[in-house]
Amino acid sequence: MLRLLALTALLGVTIAAPLDADAGKKAKAKPKKTFRIDKATPITTGLTYTITDQITLDGTLTSTSMGTMPIKLDDHGSCVVEVLEASDDRVDRLHVVYGTVEQVFDVMGQHQAQPQPQSGLTYTIEAGANGPVVTGSDGKPAAADQAKEVIEDHGRMLRRTPMRWIVGRTWKKGKKVKLGEDEFADMFSDEKIKRVDGFTIAFAKVDGDVARFTWSATFVMQEDGGDVSFDVTGTFDLDKKRALIREVEMQGTMDANIKQGSSDSMSMSGTLVGHLTYAYQ
Repeated sequence: MLRLLALTALLGVTIAAPLDADAGKKAKAKPKKTFRIDKATPITTGLTYTITDQITLDGTLTSTSMGTMPIKLDDHGSCVVEVLEASDDRVDRLHVVYGTVEQVFDVMGQHQAQPQPQSGLTYTIEAGANGPVVTGSDGKPAAADQAKEVIEDHGRMLRRTPMRWIVGRTWKKGKKVKLGEDEFADMFSDEKIKRVDGFTIAFAKVDGDVARFTWSATFVMQEDGGDVSFDVTGTFDLDKKRALIREVEMQGTMDANIKQGSSDSMSMSGTLVGHLTYAYQ
């Protein structure tokens, strides 16, 4: 590995930056070939960040009762998260304020908007002896459907600090590295992940205070009634100071087979595009 000639102490980042050694010429930095974070800034009480996400799907829906029809889906939402308790780089309690969270369907010319259970509401989620505990703004336990959504969105923050597996490791530009389900869950939520068949990332470049990686994954999520398979590629930007995700982009295909009731079954397939951002304050 090539090391940065002068270590940036504030960020704890090591990047290869060899200089032009030709005598009599001004030193000139060559393209960066490796990336490394030696030590990430710990997550502490008071950290606040805003999450926005959107996934769109353009495909077909086939039902045993209704036949085949085109479908468009726009799943989007936002929330503001504050770390209420953290110690030793581990989060124990979060405060979450949701904006609008909804799924918008266009099927057979009909436009349907379905707000999600947590939309517009406020919660506290904390680590409990038997898993995450979610309470509403009134201090009472959240309804089961709401708690499920909150845990899917934020429960991973309570079990481990995300993306710490990227720290202390040298990433070579363009070299694909195979990773597993634990690393995949750090980037996303593992509540519905049934199986990860493949997950690779590769360092691409450094741009200011972020490092960009490319990634690809094939995985299966378990929904009520059946499985949903994904084959996607994309990029993610990493905050070099915190070693946390700043932005994720993806595109790919989805195939689902869902059982509805005792007689009706449904399959859905199509192309999807996703965009997820974390804005830290």
